[in-house]
Amino acid sequence: MRPLVCDWGVPLSRCQPGPRQTNVSMLHFSIEAEEKRVVMAGKWDSPLKRLVEDYPQDFVSWLLQHATFERVLKTELSHRIIHTDMLLEVTKQGHRCALHLEFQAESDPHMAKRLWEYNVRATIQYGCPVYSYVVYLKKNVQVTRSPYQVMLPDGQEVHRFQFGVIELAEIEPEDLQRVGAKALLPLLPLTRGGKRHEVVDAAIASLTASGEVPDAELLVFAFEFASLVFNEEPDRQWLRRRFSVFNDILRETWVFQEIMQEGEEKGLKKGLEELRQALLDVVQARFPELSFLARGQIAFIEDLEVLRSLIVKMSTAQTIEEAQQRLLEVGRGASGH
Repeated sequence: MRPLVCDWGVPLSRCQPGPRQTNVSMLHFSIEAEEKRVVMAGKWDSPLKRLVEDYPQDFVSWLLQHATFERVLKTELSHRIIHTDMLLEVTKQGHRCALHLEFQAESDPHMAKRLWEYNVRATIQYGCPVYSYVVYLKKNVQVTRSPYQVMLPDGQEVHRFQFGVIELAEIEPEDLQRVGAKALLPLLPLTRGGKRHEVVDAAIASLTASGEVPDAELLVFAFEFASLVFNEEPDRQWLRRRFSVFNDILRETWVFQEIMQEGEEKGLKKGLEELRQALLDVVQARFPELSFLARGQIAFIEDLEVLRSLIVKMSTAQTIEEAQQRLLEVGRGASGH
């Protein structure tokens, strides 16, 4: 039997259910916890979602023995709109079912409840049983344990939900390699002791084996995950040098192009926010009576040059009437009038 393969009711290694949980007093997500989860999702969860979408069978084989990937299901669940991280339709032992994955980079005391809710909704929506797993991407986070229970006031159990737990930081790199799924190799830096140059070298060696065409897309994922754990500048410099030999190959991949586009969009958004704030600071300092007008007029300006020009105009306006006229003009331009 291959190591680290978790099956329903027979979880192995770090997939073992934890002690029974009886404290279910928290019934609602806190706004702060949910916002924090969403922020972290962009940095840690997004590349893993793309990886699973590109290599679904590797993840299905890792988590469900003797199961075959069929298709990616919509992650949007009906009724109250909620989204799972990943939902795959699979066939296991001749039966149609689904594999539900959540990727977690931060502590979330409501994780078990979320898994339960997603599982129930997916089961109803797609009419098949659903295997649920939470994959923890970082160490030193609060790990939720199976099962999730809901108790009535008299102590009677009304719901019991079993789910699998994967803690990448507690898996040895060699164990993950032995699974034999190439799509798991980019995750090696996230494993126990994976923040080492030799671990990254091992992943690269496996993805560029002699006699085989290098898997460019998985190399991009390998670099992306390694960059999340190598935080010191000497390590970052080494990482850039190590992957620089693959520059020509990597630039041609859709994954690299998508990452670059995301970076450009984030840079534009940050630039717009900074210029809007700079403009508001100028208006507040010189013409505080126009602050409310300025905020409304510039909210929908998406052109950096327009904002820079307006900052100059607000800085040089001689009267409040002139400043107001400039704001009204740019507002009409932004609205297409």
